[in-house]
Amino acid sequence: MKAQQQIKTSTKPSGQQHKFELLDPSDLLVFSPAGSTESLSGGVGTPILGAAGGVSSFGHQFDFVEPGGRDHLLPGRPLEQTIAVPRPQGAGFMVAINGFTGAFVTNGGGTLTQRPLGQLTVFAGMRDFNTLVCRVRLTDENSDDAIHIITRIVVLFFS
Repeated sequence: MKAQQQIKTSTKPSGQQHKFELLDPSDLLVFSPAGSTESLSGGVGTPILGAAGGVSSFGHQFDFVEPGGRDHLLPGRPLEQTIAVPRPQGAGFMVAINGFTGAFVTNGGGTLTQRPLGQLTVFAGMRDFNTLVCRVRLTDENSDDAIHIITRIVVLFFS
């Protein structure tokens, strides 16, 4: 069942409103039993099956650097990166976020810049059983400040 994207608004003291966007991860698989072509969404209460046999893993670090300022797309927009994954034939999998960091930075990503945090979102999962996907968003009120986000993802394969 596809989750609806949720958008909530809140009112600032000045009376202006800004959107809170929940990125929709419903198309990303986070768990699949061995030998399956179907997958369970990774929601609360998803059963975790024990691995009975071979276990292997794949890890990747996604690095998002988006400059701010004029002549650049808004760095506070949702961003996505993918990488092909060498999934063993018929193996089940589980995707986990190993760690992440996000910062507002000066252009080039070298120096931390102090900004009020509006939203930080990180989602990871598999698309089509062989592509690891990482979706992120880091934004303040106007989404125009340069950002740097690093996310480490691990996929555990089992048969």
